[in-house]
Parts: sequence; C-alpha cells; structure tokens
Amino acid sequence: MTTLVAGAAQFDVRLGETERNTARAEAGIRRLAARGARLVVLPEMFSSGFDLERLEAHAEQSPAVTARLAALARELGIVISGTLPEKTPQGVANTARVLGPDGAMLGAYRKVHLFRPTGEHRRFIPGNTPVMVPTPLGNIGLVTCFDLRFPELSRALAEQGASILLVSAQWPTPRAAHWDLLCRARAVENQLFVVACNRSGKDGNTVFAGRSQIISPWGRVLARAGLRGALVRAELDMEEMEAFRRAIPCLDHRVFAIHARQDR
Repeated sequence: MTTLVAGAAQFDVRLGETERNTARAEAGIRRLAARGARLVVLPEMFSSGFDLERLEAHAEQSPAVTARLAALARELGIVISGTLPEKTPQGVANTARVLGPDGAMLGAYRKVHLFRPTGEHRRFIPGNTPVMVPTPLGNIGLVTCFDLRFPELSRALAEQGASILLVSAQWPTPRAAHWDLLCRARAVENQLFVVACNRSGKDGNTVFAGRSQIISPWGRVLARAGLRGALVRAELDMEEMEAFRRAIPCLDHRVFAIHARQDR
C-alpha cells in the first residue's frame, strides 16, 4: 500500500461518562470513515477520562467498550486505536489497543511514562516495553501522552519497523507549544508519520489543547485541529517516506558507541 488516509477524532472527554464518550467516539469514527479514513485514532482515556476515584469501575467496563469498537472496526473495515483503563491482576493500566479491520485486537500497549505531577503513578501500573503492531495498513507504533517527551521510546518503535506513530493524549493548553514541537520532532527524527489525537474541553481548571495533528516524515503539518472538538484527516504517502529514508538514511548512520552508558 503506497497511500492511506488516517484520521483523529478529537472531542471533549467527559469525566466518568462512559456511554456519552463512547458514543462520541463512534460518531467521529463513522464520519472519518465516510471521508475515506482507514485508520482512526482516539484520545487518551477516551471512555472515562481520568476519573480516578472510580477507575476500577471504569476498567471493568472497558471490555464492553472495546467490543463495541471492534464491531465498528469490522463493519467499516478500518483500524481503530485509543487508550482506556485496563484491569489487570497487578492493578489498572492505561492501555492503548489496536483493533483491526476484522475486529480482532492486533496489539495492546500499556503507557510506560506515567505523569507524576498529577499522581498517575499512584493510580496506574506502568508498562515496561515498547509495542509495535503489524497491521494491514503498515507497522504501527504506540505512544501515550507523556511518552511523547521521551525520544528513546519512539526510536525503539522506529527500530522495530514502525512507519506510523500513533499518539493518544490529554495534553493541556499551557504546554501546547511543546505538543506541536514534539509531534514534529518525533516524525522527523524517526522519518515516519505521526498521527496524534489530543482531547478538547476541560476538567476543573485544566483546559486541554486540542490541536490533534498529522505530521509527515519531513515535518510537514498535513492536518491540524484547533481548540474545540474536531475531526482531522490526511493522506499518508508511504512512498514519500521511503524516498526520504533512502535519500537521508539517518537510521543507518547512527554511531552507537556514543550512546553507550559509561560507568563512572
């Protein structure tokens, strides 16, 4: 496949309102699919938001939410991804799932870098490994919100063969400039496409930045939303990516010796 249309469904994730949030996600997915999207990304914790006092209850609903989206993926013949709370024997994880065009779960990634300033590390168990998911549309790497600040994770995904990096986030307005810069940096340094879906709206005094966006390996902004709920879509030209990698083969020219940690 040389080209595909990808999209991000940006909306206001209402705290604890699973039915409303899931319905908003489904509506956005349908509208993007009608506009040709074969890959759709949702915000971080799209089903419940960070309703931490009821986190386990929301995690118990996640299998049903996932089943609804799996049925939708199968109906529309597309790939869908987003994060929601996952109940595990060790605790609750913030888990991104990738659902294939046949409705099967192709892969799952637990957020590695938990955001300590808001206490995520006290409520969630962290993941411990990068996850690259082979799909009919290409190899997809998964990154969740704060993970975006850690280039090592995205680089590991590129080394595993990712051609598209999906980012689900709840990124606030005061750091919107960082969001824009980091999305472009991860695309350029790894020579891949970034499809990043942030939420809109606010929780308490925290206003979220929106600005969901799709970035080319050259760092070009192919599509970007504003502050409010929106759908963004763009065509990903895989041949353009491969041509860039052939012209400037950065991944082949690294000097590994300078990256080795030296014992002091």
